[in-house]
Amino acid sequence: MIIDYYKKIVGGNNIVDKSKIPRIKRLINLMRAKFYLIVVKYKSPYTRREKISLLDLIIFSVLCMIYFSGVYKRGYEILIEYLGLFTKIRYNKIVERINRYEQLLFEIQKTFLNKNCLLFIDTIPIETKNP
Repeated sequence: MIIDYYKKIVGGNNIVDKSKIPRIKRLINLMRAKFYLIVVKYKSPYTRREKISLLDLIIFSVLCMIYFSGVYKRGYEILIEYLGLFTKIRYNKIVERINRYEQLLFEIQKTFLNKNCLLFIDTIPIETKNP
């Protein structure tokens, strides 16, 4: 199964260890190469204004599905804040963009992960106060 292959590259389920950053980066580069042809079809001309690329957003989402059971908040805390693997961006912005490209995420899952798996969990933005 593909998910087991991805976990094998990193060396198990424990992704929190900073010593595994080179392995995680290798996994991200592998995903970047595999997902690129599908993501290009969905790319908007307005994506230049975004801080995190659409491809990195989809890879972040897939990593959250594989390692954190689809919980984006936990993935955000570890992958972005603790390990610094992706560009620093607010959590609500990530969730809004993931919601916007739900069909793309579904296509990635259907093509690469497992024909029958749907792992959409935790895509509700957190309420924040406006100053």
